[in-house]
Amino acid sequence: MIFEIIIGVVVALVIYVILHHFFVIKPERDYQTINKNHVDAAVFKMIGEVQVQNPTITFSQFVSSTVLTDVWGRGVMVYEYKYQIQTELELLKLRFILEGSLAKQSQTINHTTHKLIITDCWLNNGLLTFDVADEQNDATEEYVDDIKKIDQK
Repeated sequence: MIFEIIIGVVVALVIYVILHHFFVIKPERDYQTINKNHVDAAVFKMIGEVQVQNPTITFSQFVSSTVLTDVWGRGVMVYEYKYQIQTELELLKLRFILEGSLAKQSQTINHTTHKLIITDCWLNNGLLTFDVADEQNDATEEYVDDIKKIDQK
């Protein structure tokens, strides 16, 4: 009897893991990929516009873009971008320029407007790294609110 209970629990766990993967994890990963492509397009357009409008900023090389769901949790639409950059501007002014340009890049996907904002930005040895949040759901809005609270301290 105990052996049958153990087998039943193991089978139930295996079924749960398989269903969870195919009905929760995989669809979210697929959606993140599609959404990331839209955000990538907006960021690349923003970088092009910033470079044209500000000759003191030179984006010499795109390094990477990454989904940060594993860091911030399921449902949070945040992406990290890295660029090699040459500029004499201080980080706050550079961030202000990037934020202003990105605000013009709002995306309309499936009849829904997505508000894109830079939540974090740092510069280290010519490598500009910044995070872009797509405020389209409650989880991302909570993340952005939490980041704003941290920045105020």
